[in-house]
Amino acid sequence: FSELRVLIKTVTSSFMALFSSMALLTLIFVASGILLAQMLSNFIAETDKDYEHRLWVYKHYGSAFRSMYTIFEATLSGCWPNYARPLIEHVSGWYILFFLVYVILVVFAVIRVVGALFLTATMKAAGEDRAMTVMSQAKERRTMKTKLRELLSENFHANDNLDQELLTQHQVEEKLRDREFRLKLQATGFEDYELS
Repeated sequence: FSELRVLIKTVTSSFMALFSSMALLTLIFVASGILLAQMLSNFIAETDKDYEHRLWVYKHYGSAFRSMYTIFEATLSGCWPNYARPLIEHVSGWYILFFLVYVILVVFAVIRVVGALFLTATMKAAGEDRAMTVMSQAKERRTMKTKLRELLSENFHANDNLDQELLTQHQVEEKLRDREFRLKLQATGFEDYELS
């Protein structure tokens, strides 16, 4: 569940970045949508133009809302050529300038910066998670060390009447042969293979 924890922490810690990014993209979608709807309104109204082309333009750019949604789709779905080519081929070749600028600035640059922002937040959260893991392991080692010290103190000094601080290898090996002592060590967190 470490990955899920990092993901949730990333999303929550980067909420302001998400909000700012969405606000910026919404502003871009609204401005671009209104601009295209205004620029294409004359083409839709001209009765001497091909009806099928006018209908396509109306469906995608006929109102500010339709145009904003088309820009939203073109930006985030990666299918901007499907929305740009008919305008360039059937309405005016000058629309290539709009889409060239839009694709370079928004689809390429802004979306990449937003992605990099979230990648940075993810790496930061993952780094903090690694630090938390290291600190947790250090705490576990300290706890185990304390438990082991208490266990050794109880089993060597109390039972064997030893006044010394250091244990000999022979004393430890002898104690490890005692099944009850091994069970106490395993309860402390030692695995059986570590006691061999």
